[in-house]
Amino acid sequence: AACSTTPAGTHVPSPTAPVRPDGPNPAVLSLQVTPAPYQLPLPLSREIALAGPGGVLIAGGLTPAGTSTDAVTMLDPVTGVTHPAGRLAAAAHDAAGALLGGRALVFGGGDAVSVSAVQAVTPGAASAALVGQLPAVRSDASGVTAGLSAYVIGGYDGSSWDPDVLATQDGQHFRVAARLAVPVRYAAVALAAGDRKSTRLNSSHITI
Repeated sequence: AACSTTPAGTHVPSPTAPVRPDGPNPAVLSLQVTPAPYQLPLPLSREIALAGPGGVLIAGGLTPAGTSTDAVTMLDPVTGVTHPAGRLAAAAHDAAGALLGGRALVFGGGDAVSVSAVQAVTPGAASAALVGQLPAVRSDASGVTAGLSAYVIGGYDGSSWDPDVLATQDGQHFRVAARLAVPVRYAAVALAAGDRKSTRLNSSHITI
């Protein structure tokens, strides 16, 4: 879908809006969401999509036949033009993704079962490389990059929801950066600089 600001642009919160303890509420941006004037070449769900300088990288996902795909596609979000950008080393859906060090990292996901593989998609390469393993199998997780680290948040190991927030700087070595108070799957994750009410990870803040 495509997003655009409404003619009104921003608006000032009403006097009854809750006030942040650390200062006034920022102006709220009002967005209108409309369908994009194009479609992907084939139906796809539960893929990862990462925005980069060359467009939106779409990796893996679930086909209408209910099977995982190893396809990697680059999408121009302005024109809707797509072109193949390689293949995953192993087909997967419900993976977490993050951009790190000029590569797109694909964390876990699943095919018939949840997996722990970490795959790196390098621009220009015909196939992704298997570069590491998560500490345990994990699917349904979310990924985000903050500074020099990528974080894998939430998810599922096939029997229970995982509260550990994993951090890595290379896709090979992981540490537990935090634990979720309430474990989640398929979470929406955003990097919010300066939000003192969010969880602090290194010098950045991640809101879940």
